[in-house]
Amino acid sequence: QSVDFAAGLLVDGQGSPLETENDHAWNSRGFLDESRQLVHFFFKPANNDNAWSHQIFDIVTSTWREGDMSALNNVGNSGHIYANVAFDPATGRLWMTAGNNDRLYEYNPATETWFLAISDMEATNSTNAHRNGVEFMADLLGPGRPGLVIQTRSRFRVVDLTDYSVSEPIAQSGTIFGSNTACAQYLPAADRIKLEAQLIRVEA
Repeated sequence: QSVDFAAGLLVDGQGSPLETENDHAWNSRGFLDESRQLVHFFFKPANNDNAWSHQIFDIVTSTWREGDMSALNNVGNSGHIYANVAFDPATGRLWMTAGNNDRLYEYNPATETWFLAISDMEATNSTNAHRNGVEFMADLLGPGRPGLVIQTRSRFRVVDLTDYSVSEPIAQSGTIFGSNTACAQYLPAADRIKLEAQLIRVEA
């Protein structure tokens, strides 16, 4: 589906107009929610960790609005945005790992607000920063057991979305990834999540 975007005033996570390239220097993924006819975009300024922004374009009304990210911006989440947002097309839910911390945030499409879903994913070892890769899979842990793969520089974890439990870290080759980058992407045809050059599936 193609979308024609109407002109609109985009604002950052503090409600200030986005006027320069630096205002949206760190860009993340975009998602087309076909069933709800919405498009989601994510970004933040390069040097402001309290201005993460979620822009929503309504295809039906051809208007822009902003998702409420105050749960993130009220505490500050330092770090980069790369591919740190995942989307469930069936429910419209989104998840974000926001920079150099151990928190997982979730988006409620009914209220268009974000909330803290997991406060500490790495209580025993939180030195591996830049949680840049996160991806959703409906049957990641088996039929009816959706989950997230959250990737950092040299390892990844699995979140079971039926109970929000978090796996122990799973090591991966550190030579494949750059010092600050990582990427996770679901491939429907393969029914796998791709971590850069690796394909994984967690078997039930």
